[in-house]
Amino acid sequence: MFKRFAALVAVAVVVAACSSESTAPRTIAAGAAAFGASSPNTAVGSQFVVYVEGATFYAGDGRPSRNGMGQCRSHSDGTTGWYWVPGNVQAGGRGSNGAASGDQENGPNHAQCRFVGGGYTVTVTFSDVANYVKAGNGNMALNFNSFCVPNADPALPPVCYPRDVHYQKNSNFTQGQGVLHGTGVRSDNNAISHWSIDLSQVSSSSNLIDDPPRQLLVNAHNDEGWYADSPATISW
Repeated sequence: MFKRFAALVAVAVVVAACSSESTAPRTIAAGAAAFGASSPNTAVGSQFVVYVEGATFYAGDGRPSRNGMGQCRSHSDGTTGWYWVPGNVQAGGRGSNGAASGDQENGPNHAQCRFVGGGYTVTVTFSDVANYVKAGNGNMALNFNSFCVPNADPALPPVCYPRDVHYQKNSNFTQGQGVLHGTGVRSDNNAISHWSIDLSQVSSSSNLIDDPPRQLLVNAHNDEGWYADSPATISW
């Protein structure tokens, strides 16, 4: 009788060691929340490239013409003249300015002064962290730190805006609020531009549902208005 009781105790100890109850300790890798858990400081980011084609322009201010036989000179009215400079080549008659000798203009905005500027790219990067939550009931959320700006009255505390994206499984719907902020860098001169992603555009039943791929499809806006809106993918 005593030996049988001891065997039952040993079995119970083994079962308890393999328990998957919520009281059992769990280890969660950073940025990889399991259902019923949250993962703080999850890296959330987006990067995309804007391609800007070269633009046509008329050169001036003494730039050599396309054929190298004259100069392109600017006028006060914004036009550009192509001048056959004496010593380079004979004009062969009068230029459009009516001069019989000396520098004779052909133009204005002659094809010999029309050039195409080199294109460039703008690499836009968003980088932030969020508390990524996967609840046991199937809900999911990205909770960012609030974005704060100085108050118009310096005696008052800053004004802060919440930023998050929540998926509700029972309604199969995702809703976001707040704005993420990113920076663009030009490839030719490293000029900085500022970009934003308004999370309120996330309002559908087709975002923040699957895990993986853990991504949101959005549009990014250039705050200065220099570039058109661009599609972007937020991933974490």
